[in-house]
Amino acid sequence: MKHYGLLKMSLFYKILLNFLFVGLLFLTLKVTTKKFQAYTWMWDTLLHKNYSYIGQNPNLTFEQKQEMKLGFYAKYLNHVKNNTEEDAIILMPPDSTLSSTEPQLNLKYLKDRRRTTYFLYPRKPVYRKSYQYDKNLLAQLTHVAIVDYQGYQELDYKLRDKHRFTVLPITNK
Repeated sequence: MKHYGLLKMSLFYKILLNFLFVGLLFLTLKVTTKKFQAYTWMWDTLLHKNYSYIGQNPNLTFEQKQEMKLGFYAKYLNHVKNNTEEDAIILMPPDSTLSSTEPQLNLKYLKDRRRTTYFLYPRKPVYRKSYQYDKNLLAQLTHVAIVDYQGYQELDYKLRDKHRFTVLPITNK
């Protein structure tokens, strides 16, 4: 069997070669961040600020970090997650309801089926707008996501006290 030059190389040269590649990588990143503003923004804003914030607040839970990053959207989905069973099938509000809420609530992300499904997994969010995809799940609904007082009409029971944002079971058992 033939031995190639890299296999015969001493440990010193292997380490030296690794340092050269790291240096080349660092130089490439430095040039890229100076030349392209998007990389500067990513480096300065996302990496440095997030890392320093994590260092200042090491005891935050994952949910608290999500809420700080995504605002009320994360807070609401954490509420939905904490108040439903893992096998829940949840009717989500229509786009018209989400579009009419205040922009600072960031509820436009609820329109994003993939993001919401990721956030609520293993629970299943169901959207009426994707009826063909969800028609089997619509018959199995267990909960309704209430947003801006919308969704109470889907319940099999009446409530005296209504909350603006919550999640409730379809049937009152």
